[in-house]
Amino acid sequence: MREEGAAVFGAGGASGASGSVAASRPAAWRIVLATYSGENALAQAHAALPVFQNEGGVPEAFVEPRRRGAVIAVGAYDEPSSAAAQRHLARIRAITYNGRPAHPAAFLAPPEARPTGGDPELDLATARRRFGESAKYTLQVAVYESDRRAEAARLAEQAAASYRADGELAFYFHGPNRSMVTIGLFTDRDYDPQNNRYSAELRALLARHPKHLLNGMGVRERGPDGSTRDQPPQLVQTP
Repeated sequence: MREEGAAVFGAGGASGASGSVAASRPAAWRIVLATYSGENALAQAHAALPVFQNEGGVPEAFVEPRRRGAVIAVGAYDEPSSAAAQRHLARIRAITYNGRPAHPAAFLAPPEARPTGGDPELDLATARRRFGESAKYTLQVAVYESDRRAEAARLAEQAAASYRADGELAFYFHGPNRSMVTIGLFTDRDYDPQNNRYSAELRALLARHPKHLLNGMGVRERGPDGSTRDQPPQLVQTP
């Protein structure tokens, strides 16, 4: 969805003013409009910022550095469940450009100093209700399992919150025997199971997260020829 937004608005533009950087802003939950990673993440975010402020209809947007890159964000809230945060998020998602939603995948991300779980905003079970029925798929990047189910659930929630703090649209999901962590929401335009075709957005996410983790550790799997490789993340359907 973020890739689609970039296609609508373009990826060019002049870099934003230094005052648009959120380095001096107090830690808070933000509404994230776009995420950038890699060595040039901050420069890419600055270049795209004017597009989000002008064509994107969010003049108050700013760039905020993150541990693994940068985000274009807006707002500052102590709690994601507050009425003000939810109203602001709904207003951002309602913005249109050329008759299409401009920011359909905008989401609330915690400050990096607060990677805590237990928040319904991160619960995958509510994703389709909040993001729309077209959000059919998500990328499972980690599983937590333990004889102590509460501990596995806690670790999954913390991992999802940590990914959110890095600017990823992450979720946790508690199954009957294990807890999963997923990133992203994807539609039929992103994944064609008949041809095994992935969108550029999904391929970029796989490049950022090439390993599927079990209790925080990579898993090796053996192929038909006897060779081994890191187990990759798995695309799964949203509940």
